[in-house]
Amino acid sequence: MKTVKIAILGLVLSTIVLYISAYHNEGGDTSAVTMYFVVFLIPVIILAFLNAIYLFLVGKFINGVLKIICGLIPILIFTILSFQKKMVLPYFDANVSFLALISAIGLGITSIVWAFSNLKKKAA
Repeated sequence: MKTVKIAILGLVLSTIVLYISAYHNEGGDTSAVTMYFVVFLIPVIILAFLNAIYLFLVGKFINGVLKIICGLIPILIFTILSFQKKMVLPYFDANVSFLALISAIGLGITSIVWAFSNLKKKAA
């Protein structure tokens, strides 16, 4: 799977998950959902592209089953960070655990699609 496709898939899935989570957290208030996009959209874009670059490098330099295991490491990190109650960074005025939850779901699905495409490539 190409790096651009991985980046676009991660960005689209993370944005959809961001909208659904924000809509659920705010009880359907669309102005609050818009504020979630203002605060979280740039970090989501950055994390989607970093995940695409990471998966590209893993696919380039690591072979075999270890490739898939290394591809799932970001999901594990984001999942662990999402279990924190409230984690705020000084210059990022938002809850980092919410961002980790969004990334764990959106980029997790992206990494799983990437892993299946690598398994399909290996089987053929």
